[in-house]
Amino acid sequence: MKKLFLVLLVAALSGCSGKGRERLLIMEGNFHLSAGRYNQAIAAYMNALALGEEPYGEFALGAAYLALDEDAGALEHFDKAKRIAEQNSERDRELLYRIAYNTGIIYFEAGEYEGAAGEFRQALKYDSRRVEAKRNLELSLLSLSRNEAASPDAASMEYVEAGENDTLLEYMRQKEQERWKSREETEELPQSMDY
Repeated sequence: MKKLFLVLLVAALSGCSGKGRERLLIMEGNFHLSAGRYNQAIAAYMNALALGEEPYGEFALGAAYLALDEDAGALEHFDKAKRIAEQNSERDRELLYRIAYNTGIIYFEAGEYEGAAGEFRQALKYDSRRVEAKRNLELSLLSLSRNEAASPDAASMEYVEAGENDTLLEYMRQKEQERWKSREETEELPQSMDY
């Protein structure tokens, strides 16, 4: 089956020129990417990009880097794909959505919730019906508000720490006093010994 696919692919590639050949190389890369063969996928995408500037090739290369947890490389290729696709934004709306969505995922995983929220908003401008982008936007905003609430400024932190220490010391004093009072009340005076 694989040999038949490769024979057909080679035959198709040899007969194609320009955009058709680029797209077939991208399809070959997608095939390798889905099988977890990242090096072959990247090679196919790079060959497609050598034939011309194709936003789908740049996006696919970014997706391969994302699969390898190479976020910087993924962002670089997503950015290139976005610049090319924006020139024909009506035709490439789905691609622009995917670029913004995946960029938002990268930012979210890096803890950059504000950047993630911005990317998910951008994705929703391209396709407002997508539930996953809405859900991730809400999650980003929630995480952002939690981060802001959890990290007060340095001056208030000093006050909080000092206040916590004072409270702890006061609690310890009270417990110590209770312990001494308790001892005084329960201790019996030595009785004379009766033989």
